[in-house]
Amino acid sequence: MTARSRRARTDQELQQASTHVYYEFATLHDAVRLMGGFQLPEQQAERNVCVESFAVHARNLHEFAYGDKLKDSYIHASDFVHDWTTVRPSWPFSTQELPLLGRAGREIVHLSWSRVTVPNT
Repeated sequence: MTARSRRARTDQELQQASTHVYYEFATLHDAVRLMGGFQLPEQQAERNVCVESFAVHARNLHEFAYGDKLKDSYIHASDFVHDWTTVRPSWPFSTQELPLLGRAGREIVHLSWSRVTVPNT
């Protein structure tokens, strides 16, 4: 489904959706901020929680801004900006970093066999 064929949302729907988009940004920021505070070996669990939270929210925000599989049930930047796909900034990272988004899905979001076969890096 392309951005052009998406159902137009009402102002009320967009306002409600914006609180969820804000939550994604705020939680991503919090994960980064808190991650640095857990440096001791006995704080590994806390660090893991921050890393996993970061990965989930980064993945959600990437899908929000750059996702191409636009199910109508997903909130997307094109719901807020009509011509988003033509005015959005280019992806700010190298294409070599894109597999990290896939790893977030395979190793954190989903309980998959890829966890067993993906080497630790």
